[in-house]
This record gives sequence, structure tokens and C-alpha cells, in this order.
Amino acid sequence: MPVRPGESFQMTVRQPGPIRLKSLRVNLVCEQITTRSSAGLSKTSRDRRIIHQSNVLDLKEAAAGPGEEVVRHAGVSVPPDVRLADIAGRKEIVWRLEVWGRVRGWADFGHPFVIQVADS
Repeated sequence: MPVRPGESFQMTVRQPGPIRLKSLRVNLVCEQITTRSSAGLSKTSRDRRIIHQSNVLDLKEAAAGPGEEVVRHAGVSVPPDVRLADIAGRKEIVWRLEVWGRVRGWADFGHPFVIQVADS
């Protein structure tokens, strides 16, 4: 179900082991993508702007052995009053949860998860 601005929802992060995390962060991000077409030309341009970003989970040092997993729960609140950038053109709004992990002895990672936020 989509969430509405001003509402909250619960999120669960599951990171399977074996892993030794230096940190695990989750950010709620709102991006505005504005598309403009040039008059008389077949050229279009896109302007991408992050108009909201907030941290919803900040985990320091965690480890999980083989067959185990790091599990964390967090509440996520979608702000009721995110303001769009004042740019002419067709606007698309994309909300996502970005999961960022720093790992000891292995490659760090980042994964975006698009969420649906309904118009208020």
C-alpha cells in the first residue's frame, strides 16, 4: 500500500552473514526529476534534485556468522511538507530508501528501494 505524506511505516533490514559491518545506514530520499523540451528542437533535458533526505537507521558495528543475519527494525516517517523545486517542466517525484553498508574486509554496498508515496 502506498504511504501518504505525514504517515509512518515500519521497515525491516535483514543482512545475511557471514558479514562484519562497520556501519549500516538507511536514508529516506525524495528526488524531483524535471523534464523540459526545447521549443522546436527534439532535445530534452532532465534536472535531478534531491529535495528531501533523512536518516532512518544508523547502525554501528554488527556481525553475523554463516547462517545468521543482522536484523534491525525502524520506523520511517514521510514528511508532510516536502516542497518541490521551482523549475519549469514536467515533474516526477521518486521516493526511495537507500541502504548503505560499510563492510570490514569486503566491498562496501549501496542499494536503493523505491517506495510509493501517494499524493496527499
